[in-house]
Amino acid sequence: MADPKRSLRRAKLLERVRAVEKRAHALEAQAAEENRARLEGVAARSLGLASDYAATARVSDGLELRARHALASGLRDISVQAAGNAEQARRMADAKLAELAGAEQRRRAAEDHATGLDRAIRAPKPDASPARKSGTALE
Repeated sequence: MADPKRSLRRAKLLERVRAVEKRAHALEAQAAEENRARLEGVAARSLGLASDYAATARVSDGLELRARHALASGLRDISVQAAGNAEQARRMADAKLAELAGAEQRRRAAEDHATGLDRAIRAPKPDASPARKSGTALE
């Protein structure tokens, strides 16, 4: 049987490693969520600008109409591309959150294992061998 105190030290080290792993996954998930939110904002703003430029209320001639139409079309294209990138970023953020959940489970399992070893070490030890009565009941 391995030395219980050595096993406990190893379990506590593994617990710390798992905690660091969890923090790293949390930072990655946060960055992915921020990226998703930024891309969704770009998509919404560019679509809003496209609709503003598409309005033809104050157009003075055909050249200005054509320029506004070209600009609005370009902004709509940017919006569609940004929305697609935001969807991809959402999937990436969901994957990072799933990795974070897995890291938390591994950290919790390492913590539970270390706690169990600590309790086993601190538990009172039964006598190595109980005193055996010799003889018979008649003695």
